[in-house]
Amino acid sequence: SSKGKGWIYEAASSVNGAPTWDEDNSTESCRSCNQKFSLLLRRHHCRHCGHIFCASCCREKRPLPKFDFLQPVRVCRACAQLCWKAESLLLAIRTENVQLVSRYVKSGKDCNFYTGVFPPLTI
Repeated sequence: SSKGKGWIYEAASSVNGAPTWDEDNSTESCRSCNQKFSLLLRRHHCRHCGHIFCASCCREKRPLPKFDFLQPVRVCRACAQLCWKAESLLLAIRTENVQLVSRYVKSGKDCNFYTGVFPPLTI
């Protein structure tokens, strides 16, 4: 549930399909490095996937326009990589780099999965 995360998160979540955050007490350790949380090692939610990580594993910040986060917000390493791939693909589309876009398509990667970080493209 989004309890305790404020009305802005709840609004973005309900309108734009933002992920449901893991409950704070649902895990005792970081989802990535497995370090146990404590008073000194705090929990942080990735705004893209909603899972809980330590600060080291969730230190990247990216805008997530799909979820109405226009300013950079905290994301985990895996989601940061997805954002980077989406940004690269969108740049290739904007600059009409047919070779790079073709490479994405021919590789069998789901382009919609990568661009899912952003609102749907319209042509």
